[in-house]
Amino acid sequence: MNVINAQGCGNLLPHNIEGYIQLLEKDGAEKIVILTDLDQDVCITSTKNRIKARPQDVVVVAVQQIESWFLACTPAMRQLLKNEDFSFPLPEAEQVPFETINRLMMEFTGKGIGNKAAGKRRLVNRLLEQHGLDLTISATHPACPSVQYFLRKVAQLAPH
Repeated sequence: MNVINAQGCGNLLPHNIEGYIQLLEKDGAEKIVILTDLDQDVCITSTKNRIKARPQDVVVVAVQQIESWFLACTPAMRQLLKNEDFSFPLPEAEQVPFETINRLMMEFTGKGIGNKAAGKRRLVNRLLEQHGLDLTISATHPACPSVQYFLRKVAQLAPH
């Protein structure tokens, strides 16, 4: 399974996504999962329509920015923040969850993750490699339905 990080900022527009699709098809992909944030769009349908994916592909739109899923993974966030009492009641209510995580890191550990561009990649790597980020745990959070939806869509792609 190959993963391409399109980096956002319009890179999932039809004229940009075609190159990614060609790369993945060349590697044998028959179906592609496109995961994106709702960002400033009014609704999920308008985001999906803007991307214009192929019929066989799956587009999953996180209601809020995907970093809200990290806030929903309580065990990983507790390790990251070195705070066993940490919990976050409404992760998908955060307008800019990356900034929220950065602020929490400063508050609890005295160190942030850095600027948004490089910091997002560092945060994901740190959570995955050192702190056990697990989206199945995030999916158990009652206020994080978009990760639940994402996992259901990915599970539907698995051969039966």
